[in-house]
Amino acid sequence: ILLGLYAGQRVTDVREARPEDFACVQVIHPGDPKPRPMWIWSLTQSKRRKVVTVPLHAEVIPALRTQRLIAVKGPGTLIWDEATGKPFTKERLFRAWELVRAEAAKSLPSVATLQERDLRRTFGNLSRHGGAGDADVADVLGNTAAKNAQLRQVYMAPQLATALRAVSAIEKPKGRKQG
Repeated sequence: ILLGLYAGQRVTDVREARPEDFACVQVIHPGDPKPRPMWIWSLTQSKRRKVVTVPLHAEVIPALRTQRLIAVKGPGTLIWDEATGKPFTKERLFRAWELVRAEAAKSLPSVATLQERDLRRTFGNLSRHGGAGDADVADVLGNTAAKNAQLRQVYMAPQLATALRAVSAIEKPKGRKQG
């Protein structure tokens, strides 16, 4: 769930992720001269076979660290079906999703119809809400949402916050100073 929501990747890519796909590397952030540690996920996206490196959101890191330790005893994937001891099949992961969703819906009924792909869509919308540009979001998603209006509507729907940023950025032209 965290990788779908905070890394914007497809269910298949999350299901097939391996512990060695994740690493903590030193990254120089824009405007910061010193490199800082950052967890990344390096993968080849399943749909278009695009090779990407996705920086991981801080919310993912505690669960990732724990799961990587647990994965040493697993079948090679980061997550797997504990009932069979094997990597999740598409069907078994969907059943596990249904159980988690049903449990969550007891506390928050609005998630009762949430689909796994909605996590990716939420990623896109939250990224735009936070100020990321269309091309940046589409780059992480690995699709053409930055160029395709229909996909952009799905993954980066217009929001009041993004419209407010655009409108607030407008400044009245200033006249030339005399002298």
